[in-house]
Amino acid sequence: MSSQLSLYIDTNIFLDHFLQRRGRSSALLRVIAAGRFFGVTSHFTLSEIVGVLKASGVPQNRIDYIINQVESFPNISIIFHDQNIFLTCPDVSLILVCSVEMPFISWLLRFSQLTI
Repeated sequence: MSSQLSLYIDTNIFLDHFLQRRGRSSALLRVIAAGRFFGVTSHFTLSEIVGVLKASGVPQNRIDYIINQVESFPNISIIFHDQNIFLTCPDVSLILVCSVEMPFISWLLRFSQLTI
């Protein structure tokens, strides 16, 4: 089992990053891409991203581009999501990251710099 901290990346993190909203989403995703943490998301989250983007009037070609970017993002795995996702995930260090406004994101970013 890996000792690397795994973060479950929820819809808002990806939306904030790809829609260039204010917040720390992009910084967090860069830290994951650099290998400081391991990211996990689910097919359910991908579906939610599509739904939100479609409801927001984002063109289909842009939605396809964003989903392709999420699917190919470095150090993020996409897993099947069911009601037991956090019980059956093999990595016990899995942490849910669903809001960029949480002070926890700031702590994670500081922590990633301290442990380099």
